[in-house]
Amino acid sequence: MNQSQKKGFVVHGLYLFLGAMLTYSIFSYWGIRAPDSEIMFRSAQGLIHQGDFSVEQELAWKEFGIATGIDGKNYSIFGPGQAVVSAGLVFLAEQVVDAGFFDERPFLIAESHYFEGGIRDFVNGAEVKNIRGHAVRSLMGWFNILVASLCVVVFYGLVHSFEGSNTGSLLSSILFAFGTPILAYSGTFFSELLAMLFSMLAMLLIIKASSEIGSDRYLKLLVGGLLLGVSILVHITAILFVPFFIFSILLSPKAEFRDSLCLKIKCAGIFASGVFLALVVLGFYNFNRFGSVWETGRTVEGAMRYGGWTSPLHGIQGLLFSAGKGFFFYCPAIILGLALWKRFYLKNKVWALSLMGACLFRLVFIASRSDWSGGLCLGPRYLIVLIPFLLLPVGVYLGELRRTGSLKAFIGVGLFSGLCVIQQIYFALGDVFSYWRLSGMQNGVNLFKGGLIYETWEVSPLLFILSGLRAPLLLQWVACDNWTLFSVLSAIAGLLLFYVYYKTLKCGSMK
Repeated sequence: MNQSQKKGFVVHGLYLFLGAMLTYSIFSYWGIRAPDSEIMFRSAQGLIHQGDFSVEQELAWKEFGIATGIDGKNYSIFGPGQAVVSAGLVFLAEQVVDAGFFDERPFLIAESHYFEGGIRDFVNGAEVKNIRGHAVRSLMGWFNILVASLCVVVFYGLVHSFEGSNTGSLLSSILFAFGTPILAYSGTFFSELLAMLFSMLAMLLIIKASSEIGSDRYLKLLVGGLLLGVSILVHITAILFVPFFIFSILLSPKAEFRDSLCLKIKCAGIFASGVFLALVVLGFYNFNRFGSVWETGRTVEGAMRYGGWTSPLHGIQGLLFSAGKGFFFYCPAIILGLALWKRFYLKNKVWALSLMGACLFRLVFIASRSDWSGGLCLGPRYLIVLIPFLLLPVGVYLGELRRTGSLKAFIGVGLFSGLCVIQQIYFALGDVFSYWRLSGMQNGVNLFKGGLIYETWEVSPLLFILSGLRAPLLLQWVACDNWTLFSVLSAIAGLLLFYVYYKTLKCGSMK
């Protein structure tokens, strides 16, 4: 890049970050709505107050998310990564609340659903009762707002590393940030976004290492392995990326990696050693709690059984096409990425094969679990981490269109992106968590039993989420119905997207 391109790259990245932070703040629920998230929050509190990962207060759903350790304390069955990363924010949040900031501002507090009847109060529109507890959790909304915004910036850098086009990277990052479920997930405390961030950073460092030589290359690969290992500490399923990232190193087409087979193996080994170091930490974490490096708490006697292994056929259909979880329905942006995959493959064979292998492997693995649905959330939560990798072809294609492509194709991509953004506004505006709960019974049938609720079109959030409660705290102050607000927000988003694409066309050379 020349100096002007570097400046444009930085400026676009800054605009993306600030735009994402602002938008995610507006659409955030500003509270904790899922039991998994509540357990991770309490683990972070344990680090601050007890100096360990123990969960001092279990949920009303007593067996959920915890297991009894060898010292008799209760511990989360989830990885320690998010608890560690978020502990600092928990501490700051408690200081702000204890300073009395919310005493006269209860309207800034959202009810967290698994703290002292929060879901009941939210559904009934009751006033917040325990101001301190709910206020601390409300401030945790900053966590995924920041993490999601950083994901957008890293995705921008990933696309640029393949295409080198500031414009293609910018436009595809807008689609990623606002035209996928990242918009809705930024308003949660789920760990998938943090795992996504570290996984993308690991991939970016592998790509950067391919253009380095000597110790600089080895350092980037080692740090990349460590980052992927941290992703595993955040969410154990990130381990599914490991063989495919190593594959990309072994078969890299870059000249610096083609010197010899021994060099390729050495580079892959350095990356793998970084992952291994993180796995050692995970093993110590497990051993210290449950007496075994392999025990996460899920198979401890008395712990809740989330699910078991099953044929993947039903799960694949549910993950891709079901009424409540279908990936293609809840994130149609990936359809464009898949449609452009052949073009991506012709330019980046190794990464195209590696990423497609990683996506298919994760799909089959998750589908082979009876708990493939991911519970009460928007779409297929366990596949959300795949979104940036599936959208890379869109960024590469937009970069090509910007330079040499047709005007019709460029406008077509822009219109499709606009529809995706409008759909995600629709999802983020409604509260999917309370919607699922209130839709659990239909004509006297318990739809939760056997996961039937996720395959029933009569209660699909895809069709009816705006008939339920509004999620974003700041938008609850707007005195109009959900459909009117959705129409206004969609018009604003459409105009902004039109402006961005118009400016791009004005500076471009398309015909």
